[in-house]
Amino acid sequence: MDDLPQLTTAEAAARLGVKPASLYAYVSRGLLSRVRTAHGSRFDALEVERFARSRRRADPVGVVPGSPLMVLDTDIALIEDGNLYFRGRDAIALSKERSFEQVARWLWGLPEDGAGFSVDLHMLGALRSSIAALAHDASLARMQAAVLALGAEAAAADTAPTVEAAIRAGQRLLGLLPRIFGKAVTAAPDASVATILADALRTGPGQHPALAGVLDRALSLAVDHDLAVSTLAARVSASARGSAYAGVLAALAVFDSPMHGTVSRDAVVLLRRIHAGEPVSRSLRIGDTRAGVPGFGHRIYRGPDPRALALLADIAVLDRDGSVLAAVARLRAAVHERAGLHPNIDLALAALVLAGELRDDAGVALFGIGRVVGWIAHIADEYGRAPMRLRPQGRYVGP
Repeated sequence: MDDLPQLTTAEAAARLGVKPASLYAYVSRGLLSRVRTAHGSRFDALEVERFARSRRRADPVGVVPGSPLMVLDTDIALIEDGNLYFRGRDAIALSKERSFEQVARWLWGLPEDGAGFSVDLHMLGALRSSIAALAHDASLARMQAAVLALGAEAAAADTAPTVEAAIRAGQRLLGLLPRIFGKAVTAAPDASVATILADALRTGPGQHPALAGVLDRALSLAVDHDLAVSTLAARVSASARGSAYAGVLAALAVFDSPMHGTVSRDAVVLLRRIHAGEPVSRSLRIGDTRAGVPGFGHRIYRGPDPRALALLADIAVLDRDGSVLAAVARLRAAVHERAGLHPNIDLALAALVLAGELRDDAGVALFGIGRVVGWIAHIADEYGRAPMRLRPQGRYVGP
């Protein structure tokens, strides 16, 4: 086990959600192995990950103690037999046949052939000025600050809890948010969201001619995925009749977490080390021991995430020498062999960052911008439901 990724006792116990005493009980029963070193016991990270998965209930997929909090009717996304559908249409095929703008308009009930999302240049200037005061340059922090500012200055009619106001907010957000990352964007006012992001998120001196097309696919694949925790947050806000801006801001607050929206950033760190030539066994460390191996595993899919497979196939055109996908293949083989895990969309976003020469948190930005479409759809749907229906009742268990 010396050449394999190892965890300390505290890290292994945290990953399993148990106390060290319970961890050592697993060792004594032969369920886990350990190596004693001068610095204390060490555990094989992937063996711990496999054991963590084996302790989960086998039925149904994704259910853990205390969940589901509630089951809600939705006609937006369906995950069935390892496939993803948006309003009854295969999401993988849809993302290949339609542009991101067309997918957004169709999901919102608008004509697919409508004009691009317009940009208010005056408001864009104001947003850039306020964002410049942020302490750091993180893409997600920029999005949060921008949504807060847009909601604060929106007219009363645009903050009303109506479907029409929600759709207007979505159009406005997609017109402005892609232009707030990094350097000043030179794309034309009527440029596509993917074209704008290709300009804003790249770090290299040139731009691959196929980059915008691959980003467009990534955005469409990220639109919705059942009732993810950020989507639930958006619906809870809408249930209390918060504005669409408030709903998106609530969603972004939950999205900003190492177990949901920012996982691709950790996957970039891992994949970059392997791409640089470091052996997988040395590179593979579980960053957040609660989240597992970044870029692998999913609560819903038993096999690979279909979004990941589709996006990895598209990334091949950007991977000039094939080295990024070769690194992905080495990592996939090691993790599957040792932990039985399959890649998810966060690994594909990490590969896109490397192959497309994008800023390290570009995957977070793409995921967030794409998911705005789904959040708006859910907010609009919630406005048609009974208000305050998503207020669960607590069960007191204290002294």
